[in-house]
Amino acid sequence: MPWFEIIYSEDVSSKALSSNKVAARDRTEAAATAMRGFANARTTHGAKCFRVIDGLGMVVARGPKGISKT
Repeated sequence: MPWFEIIYSEDVSSKALSSNKVAARDRTEAAATAMRGFANARTTHGAKCFRVIDGLGMVVARGPKGISKT
């Protein structure tokens, strides 16, 4: 299974407040894992969004829905 890095931050282009590496079958499963951890990152670190990055360094998912992609 490929590895994905989940980065929790204040906005989509800022530095990480926290991050986590997970093994998942695909980007959908990795994004679901990110959503489950988002509530904890929000209360613990003040995160407002997350990014899921694959092994090649590409952003494959962002959230939560409605966050600006600029």
